[in-house]
Amino acid sequence: MDISLSDTLKAFIDYQVSSGRSASPSAYVEQLIKQDQGRHLDAELLQQVNNGAPLSVDEHFDARVESLLQAQGKNSRHNTRRKSVLGHTASSNTCYDGA
Repeated sequence: MDISLSDTLKAFIDYQVSSGRSASPSAYVEQLIKQDQGRHLDAELLQQVNNGAPLSVDEHFDARVESLLQAQGKNSRHNTRRKSVLGHTASSNTCYDGA
């Protein structure tokens, strides 16, 4: 796959590699794509849970709950009577501050 980038973006990626933040330009782009995939999966999971779908309890449960709490805190910091990610109804005027 060939991707065309502006000189500014090429320079930025080269800086990420030369500063040691990434092993190569390909590794940097792959890392960005994986992060974006994760955000999309988190958003889909949060939507499913908000619609009442249960979270399966397996070896990834804690990571999914943490991800959902972070996403919920970013998307809606102050809600009244919202459902928590565990399916319990939170008390009125609760606020999750991400801590």
